[in-house]
Order: sequence, then C-alpha cells, then structure tokens
Amino acid sequence: MDRVYHWEFEGLNAAIQLSWNEVQKFSGVEIICYTNLQTQIELHPNEEFRKSQIPGVPPEMIKSLSVESLNEGSWKEIARMDNNLHRLFRVSFPSISTNSIRINLKETYGQPTVKLFEVRCY
Repeated sequence: MDRVYHWEFEGLNAAIQLSWNEVQKFSGVEIICYTNLQTQIELHPNEEFRKSQIPGVPPEMIKSLSVESLNEGSWKEIARMDNNLHRLFRVSFPSISTNSIRINLKETYGQPTVKLFEVRCY
C-alpha cells in the first residue's frame, strides 16, 4: 500500500490555512518543503552514477512562499521567501496573536504541483 506523507496542491499559487478555535500566540513558523527525497541530487564522482542524478535544484522545491496571519478580519504578511534553496524554511518575527495563518505557496523550480511535508508554529 502506498502511503502519502505530504499535502499536495494541484497547480501553483496554492494556499494552506491553519486555524485554531482560540487565539494562539507565536513568534515563528517552520515549513518543511517536499524535495523528492527518492531522487539523487548530489554530484557523484562516478560518471555512470551521475547519469541517474538531476543537476541543480529539484524541480519540486518550493521557490517562493509567504506566510500571513489573520488580524481583525484582514490578512497581514508576516514572512516571505523568494528564491528558496532549502528544504527547511524557518522564520522568526515579533510575537503575534491570531487564530489563523495562511501559507501561500507561489512557485516551484519547475514542478506544476506544490507539495508540503510539515508546518510548525512556535
């Protein structure tokens, strides 16, 4: 049986919203992006082995995203990443109180769908 351990959105410019019944206070967000860990992406010294590898940034990697919080009925951007090159996106900001955040997954490095592994708010 195949198991799915990620969120997948058809198309680009997708968003995921996290909401709580009560207002939460936090000052950081961690996002783990999908990078297709089954694909070899390191440059191996053996030429035959390199033929199965993809050079450069995996096309599944999220290139740009933003994080917004809901305050008094309006969304306010609290973090942004453009030209991301890391699987782990971690951002800190002055403490906020909200009952909802939204993560806007805007662009990948070529994949027509967006996938996300994990979101944590601290």
